[in-house]
Amino acid sequence: MSEADLKKSLEEYLNYQQNAGKLLFARLNAGDFIVRYQEAYGESRRRIKGVPKGWADFIVLMKDRCIFIECKGERGKLRKEQEEFFLAVTLMHHEFYVIWNVDEIPVLLGLEKWGIPQ
Repeated sequence: MSEADLKKSLEEYLNYQQNAGKLLFARLNAGDFIVRYQEAYGESRRRIKGVPKGWADFIVLMKDRCIFIECKGERGKLRKEQEEFFLAVTLMHHEFYVIWNVDEIPVLLGLEKWGIPQ
C-alpha cells in the first residue's frame, strides 16, 4: 500500500471512530502553503504555516492518551527530523507509532476492527 493510500485509509478509520465518540484526531501537514483566492478587489494570496518538519502525520486524542502516528509506505523509514520528533514525544511520555498497514491501528488504539478495506 502506498503512503498516500495508507493516510487516506487511516483518516477514514479515525473519522469513523471520532464520529462514534471514541477519539479526536487531526491530520497534521508540514511546511508552508500558499493559498490563492479571489476577492472583490482582485486575486489575493495567503501563506498558511503547517507544523514543523518531522512532526507525525496524525495526532489522536483519547482518554488519558496522546498518540502520534506516522504513516510509511512499504519501504519507508523515518527521516532525521522524524526521529528527533519521536524522541521528544516519547521523552514527554506520549505515544508515537510508525505504521505500514492500516490494520495495525485498531490494536494500537485498543479499538475493534470495523471492516477496513484490505
